[in-house]
Amino acid sequence: MRREIFRCPWCLVILIGVGVLPVVLSTSCRTSGRGGIASVPAEALENSPAMQAQLTLERALDAFATLRVHGGWPMAYSEDLTKRWGEYKECDEWQITVQPPATPSVGEVYLRAHQATGERRFLRIAKEAADILREGQLANGGWWYEIRLDAKGPAEYYYLKDRGNHEKADLFCTATLDDRTTQGAIDFLMTMARETTERAYHESARQGLDFLLAAQYPQGGWPQTYPAESTGYQQYLTLNDRAGTDAMRTLLRGYHQYEDSRYLTAVLRAANWLIKAQLPEPHPGWAQQYTLEGEPAAARWFEPPACCSSVTADVIQILIDVYLETGDDRYLKPIPAAIAWLEKSQIEPGVWARFYEIGTNRPIYVNKNREIVYEQVDLRPNYDWTVNYGVSAIENYRKLTELGRNAYLRQRDSMTPDQEKARFESLENQLGGVIASLRADGFWVRDGQISCGEFVHNANLLCEYIELWVKINRKA
Repeated sequence: MRREIFRCPWCLVILIGVGVLPVVLSTSCRTSGRGGIASVPAEALENSPAMQAQLTLERALDAFATLRVHGGWPMAYSEDLTKRWGEYKECDEWQITVQPPATPSVGEVYLRAHQATGERRFLRIAKEAADILREGQLANGGWWYEIRLDAKGPAEYYYLKDRGNHEKADLFCTATLDDRTTQGAIDFLMTMARETTERAYHESARQGLDFLLAAQYPQGGWPQTYPAESTGYQQYLTLNDRAGTDAMRTLLRGYHQYEDSRYLTAVLRAANWLIKAQLPEPHPGWAQQYTLEGEPAAARWFEPPACCSSVTADVIQILIDVYLETGDDRYLKPIPAAIAWLEKSQIEPGVWARFYEIGTNRPIYVNKNREIVYEQVDLRPNYDWTVNYGVSAIENYRKLTELGRNAYLRQRDSMTPDQEKARFESLENQLGGVIASLRADGFWVRDGQISCGEFVHNANLLCEYIELWVKINRKA
């Protein structure tokens, strides 16, 4: 599919292959009454890498906008756009994906691009993404992995907009916290509420936050889905794929935005449960999921009960976050033992097995025959059997203990000039590849797919480059 990539009556642009060569850059069309890059004088902008980045960003965003269904996106498309997928299976033309990096993450990109470039059309697209998420919010306040649609909008599930309609009350109404699905939708709607001050986005975000309160177990954790199943691993207190910790992060954001103490209370209840859920020696970390009685539990056939290194690293980080929020040292007390365990359990420097056997602390894996094994041979494919997440958790804790809470918070919330320079140089080194890899039709393709993940990654990189370029040139 070929389409017009760039149109501006004041600019002449020649497109060569997948690159963009500006011939005349009369930037008056980009600097009148707009923020972001448009706030930089035209003479600084002309022929700059930032202009190249913006032109590429606009091409990509305009192209990806053509793939929308009622304002949202599925997870991925085939290279020729004839097929589309959610996370696991092919979907039809009436399904969009809520699970990040799909609709909420893509909507955040359009909002960020609006802020970076001043282009109001990107804000309109971000609002359309927020609107379809709001319409696809389930009656309990959460979201499922997808929103089912018909010609009139969301259908087939029991949505919040249909609450009180007894004919629809028996339809599917189970929400998920897996893979930041519900949390990601709430986060995006909170961001849109701040940006636009529109009441509908505030109401939808608050209903989502209240869903997280309702879904929390008295112990402090969350099930993977809610209402929770009466049997199966979806009922367990789940830390896998950051289900519980992402709920805590979203509630913390909600507390900061709305100053509702219920959200902080829920976070502290969860943090207190995490302290109790820490496993004993020889593996004082955390499991992927726990029974309601507090024991490490199995989930899918390739996820045995075990101490999990990636979950442990994530719990260390959320406990740091809760300490930074409260200043209460008891949230740091479980961390030294967990870090000592991570350090001694590396299978090579900076690399851990995902699972360690309860009682022995031996790295364990699951092969294609569904057998627990101790060697990485013939393993179940498409699963991260080894991880490196522990590195950042250890570094963050050491930095915190070195700097102290106040100095750590100052550094966390802003970059030093040296850090800013290093980050800008890193982005600049990546810029050429991102620009060159954009197809002539405005799509990035990886492994035969046009995916939300690739789009979000590359578009965010371009936005960040533009943001830092503007900041640096304003100083200059």
